[in-house]
Amino acid sequence: MHLLFLRGNSRDSRAERPSSLSGVFGGGTKSWITGWGKLNSGDTQIPNILQEVQIPITNNSVCNKAYGGIITSNMLCSELDEGGKGSCQGDSGETESRGNSSQITEKSRIMKFITALSVAGTILLNIAGSLCQLDVCGQAPLNNKIVGGEAAKAGSWPWQASLRITVDGGQILCGGSLINKDWVLSAAHCFQGSLGTIRIYLGRQRQSGSNPNEALRTARTVINHPTYNNPRHDNDITLLQLSSSVTFTDYIRPVCLAAAGSKFAAGTDSWVTGWGTLQSGGVSPNILQEVKIPVVSNSDCDDAYNFLKITSNMICAGLLNEGGKDSCQGDSGGPLVTRNGSLWVQSGVVSFGNKCADPKYPGVYARVSQYQDWITANIGSNPPGFVEFNNNGFRISPNLLLVSVSLTSSIIPFICSIYLSS
Repeated sequence: MHLLFLRGNSRDSRAERPSSLSGVFGGGTKSWITGWGKLNSGDTQIPNILQEVQIPITNNSVCNKAYGGIITSNMLCSELDEGGKGSCQGDSGETESRGNSSQITEKSRIMKFITALSVAGTILLNIAGSLCQLDVCGQAPLNNKIVGGEAAKAGSWPWQASLRITVDGGQILCGGSLINKDWVLSAAHCFQGSLGTIRIYLGRQRQSGSNPNEALRTARTVINHPTYNNPRHDNDITLLQLSSSVTFTDYIRPVCLAAAGSKFAAGTDSWVTGWGTLQSGGVSPNILQEVKIPVVSNSDCDDAYNFLKITSNMICAGLLNEGGKDSCQGDSGGPLVTRNGSLWVQSGVVSFGNKCADPKYPGVYARVSQYQDWITANIGSNPPGFVEFNNNGFRISPNLLLVSVSLTSSIIPFICSIYLSS
């Protein structure tokens, strides 16, 4: 929800009149949504003329079940069971008016902040009535650490996934990140060869022992990037569809993704997490690890890897000329993220490196912002929350929300180089 103060007074005329804010909306209440949003999810053009569509209110209990338990009393849902009608990208913040004004009998409890109906600003409904992740992504309620660390507190990185992948008769360990209730982002090099069962652990803190907040899923679908190049490590990114949706908790939440056009300047603080070895060839830890490292410019990274081209599809991070902090074997596929306040944005996917924490070679990641179209096209409905980031600030990706928010640069990534065979 956002309030804008007009610089000049608006005329109260037949063409310009304020909207009424209220109250109680029962299931099935006829409502209207207006705006210039796209006519279909995925369209590249927006209509020139203001559009309107009539849809009914959906009970919050039904909506809450559909969206995995994240619908609160500050939200309102509307959709048709058969789909085909709904607000879409570009309609964020538009009004929704009731069909029967005589039923307005009670003020909403959130009227104290003039919030009224939080259509699209809190929940984005597209043609299929899907939820945009921008209202839930990137939030880690249990993460209050800002310093570099060793063992991570439970719930600090609620999007972190632990992947156990059966491939060619053996098993490897990789990382991943939850990007909505049905999909995990990881690295393509973890999914080469003859694949068997892929187990995906979310809300996990320990690789062995008790994990009371954990949810286990298998992979229903594996989508490697079609132009992944193994020798060059280019386009090292994969999407995993969960066998069933997860319910969001303080320990299981999606991360926001860097939108196309995002820029991460050299020196931007970032975080990397995983259960990878603590040194090259070492033993894997039982408890999830975390470390803070800065972004390294692509030009400096390319100079370091003079035997391998660092492309625009990659982003680098590490302590160049210093070493000592990095991702390592077993971290592959984990997220590299940045932070401002309570919002976390994934900038990279752990891809490769030379040894671990070598002062001459920073870790290399797949650059998430390069893959917004590919991710959106493959996921379809209920797209992840994309946020355009730069070191002067960030904004919600324009095809999702037209909102500006100031941001100071602070970041958290997850790095990984080589997967761990076992």
